[in-house]
Amino acid sequence: MTLEWFGPVIAGVCRQRLADRVASSLVAASPPGAELELLEEIAGRWMPEVRVVRLTADEVRDAASSCGVELSPDDLLRDTPQAAAVWEGAARILAAGTSGLPVSTANRTALILSGPLPLVPLAPLGDLPASLVRAARGACALPHPFQGVAEDGDLLADLDRALERWAAGTRPEDAAAELAMAPDLRSELVRRLRVGPVLRGSACVVPKLGDPTPGIDLDV
Repeated sequence: MTLEWFGPVIAGVCRQRLADRVASSLVAASPPGAELELLEEIAGRWMPEVRVVRLTADEVRDAASSCGVELSPDDLLRDTPQAAAVWEGAARILAAGTSGLPVSTANRTALILSGPLPLVPLAPLGDLPASLVRAARGACALPHPFQGVAEDGDLLADLDRALERWAAGTRPEDAAAELAMAPDLRSELVRRLRVGPVLRGSACVVPKLGDPTPGIDLDV
């Protein structure tokens, strides 16, 4: 799967979701990173009429403060459920006044490891494995405690293959058995897959790039 193949697919779904919501721009509900850069590249090449809006830390803090939530600059950039909720909330607030559509920039691997789907209308990269984001941009984002895996291209590719096996019905412990991970990290992976992220039935749209797709036919 190459950028030339998945880029137009993602752009087409973004255009349709924007039309459905009568919106004209995509407001990123997450901090800057490789995924946001990839979304900006896709927009620039296949939907140049669509602006991708990056929120600044000050805008996010101000939006959070207006709702009674105070976070330090460091807390805002930490990988925590509270920080993620604040970014999503800020994107929804700011999008409402600018004809924008709040979007998650999370990749497929991150969605499966984090679950449930973000509370925004669209996750453009939600069916794109982290290993392909890394191949396209040289980096990718994964949730705690898996960030170190994102720095090892071979292990990241192995993780994505393991998640494919799990999504096809392989037991979590068997899908993860051959991953060259520290035992505690492998145990955490198995635990999360046993719990099963809620990825189906959400209002968050994910462009379908493969099978199964989070939010469409990945029912766990």
